[in-house]
Amino acid sequence: MPNTIKVKSGAYSFQCEVTGSGMCRYCDAPIMWATTQRGKAIPLQPFAACAMFTESHFGHCRRTRYEQPVPPGIELTEQRWRHLLLLVHPDKHSDHGEIEALANDCTRWLLEQRGRLT
Repeated sequence: MPNTIKVKSGAYSFQCEVTGSGMCRYCDAPIMWATTQRGKAIPLQPFAACAMFTESHFGHCRRTRYEQPVPPGIELTEQRWRHLLLLVHPDKHSDHGEIEALANDCTRWLLEQRGRLT
């Protein structure tokens, strides 16, 4: 296994020091670890010991670069839903023009969400 290898990542190429092997935490593919000249650890595509260059694993990983973890939903109990409905109900805000319109919109939304309560 070479001590240094040329790495291509998109339009860039640079020298890295090979530091070991492992598995990608996103796609469970085998990867080689290397350290850039600036000291940053990066995953590489596996390569033969006689290889003169390789590519960064980022371009091959099955995860998308823009994929964000989905936050867990929140629990909304029937009691909490009723409290919210009482607070935003238009009858509570009938003396305040714009606020009454907002209360109508919020009440309509809460009523639409009732079937989704957990």
